[in-house]
Amino acid sequence: MEELGYYPNTQARALVSGRQPHFGLVISEITNPFFPEIVQVFETIAVSDGYEILLTPRERSEADGIFGPPRMIERRVEAWL
Repeated sequence: MEELGYYPNTQARALVSGRQPHFGLVISEITNPFFPEIVQVFETIAVSDGYEILLTPRERSEADGIFGPPRMIERRVEAWL
């Protein structure tokens, strides 16, 4: 695999297994110097367990004030925080 430069296609694996190895991370303010360190630690742990992360900004529904990032739902991430 290394010799040929092969990398598994995660999308093909998701189709076969019915699961997508993604975790979601919602960040309220990426410019806050506190968040890059959290993102780095989160990614390190996720990757070591075979997951990828989907990083998205916080979104707020004006109607009910609930945070609900549609990207996380659309991508069917296994968990998000």
